[in-house]
Amino acid sequence: MSDFRLRLVTTGKDRFMPLLLLGDEQREAVERYLYAGALYVGSVKGEDMAVCVICPDAKTSGTDTDAIEIKNIAIAPAYRRQGFGRRLLQWVETRYPNRVLTVGTGEAPSTMNFYRSCGFRYARRVPDFFTLNYDHPVIDDGILLKDMIYFTKDPAIRPITSSTMSRNQPHLDDATTGNKSARMRPHKNLLAIAISAFILIACQPQGYRPQNGDLLFIVAPDTAGSAFSNAITAATAQRDSLKFSHVAIVAVAADGTPYVVEASSRCGVARTGWDDFFAAAQPVNGQPGVVVMRVTDPCFPMNEAVARAESHIGQAYDWSFYPDNGQLYCSELVYESFRHADGSPLFTARPMNFRDADGHMPAFWTELFDRLGEPVPEGVPGTNPNDLAKESVLNEVWRFF
Repeated sequence: MSDFRLRLVTTGKDRFMPLLLLGDEQREAVERYLYAGALYVGSVKGEDMAVCVICPDAKTSGTDTDAIEIKNIAIAPAYRRQGFGRRLLQWVETRYPNRVLTVGTGEAPSTMNFYRSCGFRYARRVPDFFTLNYDHPVIDDGILLKDMIYFTKDPAIRPITSSTMSRNQPHLDDATTGNKSARMRPHKNLLAIAISAFILIACQPQGYRPQNGDLLFIVAPDTAGSAFSNAITAATAQRDSLKFSHVAIVAVAADGTPYVVEASSRCGVARTGWDDFFAAAQPVNGQPGVVVMRVTDPCFPMNEAVARAESHIGQAYDWSFYPDNGQLYCSELVYESFRHADGSPLFTARPMNFRDADGHMPAFWTELFDRLGEPVPEGVPGTNPNDLAKESVLNEVWRFF
């Protein structure tokens, strides 16, 4: 983290659109504030991995108590859960020391808790913001977003001392002079180091050696999961069975480094780092809740299956759950990728069920498909992680818990 640098970007801002869309997934929305705002780009060892856009807060602009609004803040997936987001917010506070900070977000608990932990307090709610201003459902942490929640932080209550500022500041490359300011001393956080070491140890293969095409099934929490994962498991898991809410594909690079190809609600079809994937898994007995399964047929064309999965990278997540629509959900990516040499699928598509064990339709599905303006695809052929895990062509080879 000692190489974390920030720079002000004044021209060519669109080239950072992939990072900006991680923080605000509708391009038209980003373009409305990007060119009027101040764009700061963060990098580590020359790799751009963070963005932050600052604008005057329209609610207070022109008053004696002008505030600034953080319109967009995003960290690349490979750099998340390493403290960069918190340090970026701390840098904004020191860059604008006498201004009230405002930030808007959806009602994803993890995001709201993050801002609260950074000292922000609830300010106001804008009803139906995401419903009215976005042309597609916006889902974060498995929550279908509707209202915009604004948080503020007053400079009078910022608990930042000069020593804290010095220790946590990234380098700032001044866009005008090119000089470095706010030099950062090495930051030694023993707890963060211990947690990182634990994740690395827990997720190292050790007794499990990753192979191309292994499938990683994420165990669903019983009650504490998101509305999205709970709706999946309620509709597809059988009683008294291990429940899964997600499935992803293992790929192994030429140098032997494993990574993951998955279709996630957050990023669509994408590559995910090995440690990032396991860090996001729900813990079971203090370990990542991940089960590994492997195709039993040693002659199955596995390299072709992985290559086929990677050919889908960049496609959007399929919130409609309909086949052949140019989008893919997690188990659909597996179904489409794992095919025999003659092109026939390895796995079986079955009529989809969206109802829970008591026959009720979870509110998540009702609200989602109302927002999409489509009927719930009850009975349409499809797949899900729980049915895949029960296929006879798979064997369980490892549990990380």
